[in-house]
Amino acid sequence: MWFKFGDSLVRFSMEEFCLITGLGFEGEDSRSKYDARYCRLKHEYFTHLPSILPSDVRQAFVNMSNSSDRDVVNIGILYLITSIMLVTSYKRSVEDSLMVIVDSDECNTYAWGKVLFRTTISSLKSALKNKSLIVEGDGKPYMPYRISGFLIAFQVWIYETVPILEGKICSKVLNLRLRILNWTSFVQPTCSKLNLGKDIFSRPDLQVNGIEFTLEERMEPYFSGLNDDIHVPQVNGSDDDFVYPSKKSLHRPELKHCIVEPIMSCSIHQSPTKGTHTKLRKTVLDVVTQNLPVPQEHETRG
Repeated sequence: MWFKFGDSLVRFSMEEFCLITGLGFEGEDSRSKYDARYCRLKHEYFTHLPSILPSDVRQAFVNMSNSSDRDVVNIGILYLITSIMLVTSYKRSVEDSLMVIVDSDECNTYAWGKVLFRTTISSLKSALKNKSLIVEGDGKPYMPYRISGFLIAFQVWIYETVPILEGKICSKVLNLRLRILNWTSFVQPTCSKLNLGKDIFSRPDLQVNGIEFTLEERMEPYFSGLNDDIHVPQVNGSDDDFVYPSKKSLHRPELKHCIVEPIMSCSIHQSPTKGTHTKLRKTVLDVVTQNLPVPQEHETRG
């Protein structure tokens, strides 16, 4: 998908998404085969609820005390996915199939990158369609919209692409291969703050940097599911670059993500202890608190 900043065009594609998140595109991405499977996590922790919301997942995670370490890890991952990685523009119930995937050995080979990128791009493309300007009391028109998907990955891509934002909206604190690990934001990046009061993104002289890839980065396993011919110009006015990878490739993706890694790094084979659970809860809650882009809104079950 192409974006115009000033007089420059830059692209947010599968390659940028992979480099930022470390999530691969290869492997199974359908949830249909999981629909008929027994949802153990639901019956173990949410059987009293008619529907499960992300806030319910958080509450279950915070209150876990006598559960196995594996359950603490899996509920923690489910919490991160529903609160950060698969954010929706409206409040919806957590699907049984998602809980089944997280609780299975197939979680590490599931094509999280493909699902998250597709959701994010589809939302970006449709966000401004059929929208109307709204004028409030101050007389300034604005166009409201809501975006779904892995919004933090898109946010980090903007930080990488527009250097002028560093020091004003965000700060680069590390220089690691996964770009999402390198940035922190010290203000809520509203539209007015992103424009810095000067209509920054429309300036013809705005400096933008396309993300460059090293050979070492292209050798990472999460790049194995991408086609070599992904860098193509627009054809017939389309900027859709989502191409399904070949099923013949022997490489499998890893569940390697800046948000999931802190949980997965904790041993899930040791005997459950109060200290272990406390450490896991603190790690996940700290990460979610630092990364949620906006306060949670009121949820309605449906």
